[in-house]
Amino acid sequence: MESNVKYGDWKLQQLREELKKRGVKISGRKKELVERLVGLDNLGRTAAQILEPEYVMAVPDSAAYQDIHAGMSTIVKITQQRLIDYLHSNEKEYERKVEEMYIQRYVRFIRVADKDRLQFIRGSVWAEMKKNVSYNVDISIDKNAVIQEAQCDCAVGQGPTAHCKHVACIIYCVIQFGINKNIITEVTCTQRLQTFHHAKAYKGSPMKAAKLHDVRGHTSRYDPRPEAFRNQKCYPDNFRNAVINFQVCYPRCTIENRRKTHKETVL
Repeated sequence: MESNVKYGDWKLQQLREELKKRGVKISGRKKELVERLVGLDNLGRTAAQILEPEYVMAVPDSAAYQDIHAGMSTIVKITQQRLIDYLHSNEKEYERKVEEMYIQRYVRFIRVADKDRLQFIRGSVWAEMKKNVSYNVDISIDKNAVIQEAQCDCAVGQGPTAHCKHVACIIYCVIQFGINKNIITEVTCTQRLQTFHHAKAYKGSPMKAAKLHDVRGHTSRYDPRPEAFRNQKCYPDNFRNAVINFQVCYPRCTIENRRKTHKETVL
């Protein structure tokens, strides 16, 4: 029986919810999820028994975790070689990209909890190619600093041997804590300096004063004098400039008084 549902038009969240209802794994890219649903429809009810369920690590309760801080002395110390060996066991090479992500503050937080002689590390790492998307990582380590299990929310981070760059970045973060007793995480909003009181940069382009009339829609030049004294024959341009200057220097002096004073001076 072929599927008539157009799963390609569904959103990624809808595809995952549908797969979760059918009891199959929900990780992977959208194309893989669509093919999985189409295969389920084609195979019928027996498909849920054929497909392997998604692996989920058995981790402690969220309340058991605590943030890593400098005063902790129970954190298992992992060496760089342990990380390299873990990646090699999963046929993956160690990449410098892990160190770059750590330095560039891709790690959001790291918490730790102890259970059944294992130490569980829980962290969150920002996605490198997606905005406002982060992936949760869970790692279990024994007392000999050997990585037992790992899982990540990303498409390639299925447990129990997840070896994506997000898992490697969290392990590298634990390594740095063992060396420096400190880790580099993202800068929170309370750590950023406030900038609301800073002057905003002017982004407009300067304009010549001669073009202001065109912008404002004026058809004539601005004249500060009353209409009765504008455009008269005895008022040449140089006197008009004098009027403007006197208006600034002697604001109480009226135009009529200036006119009389000018006539007396000429006569």
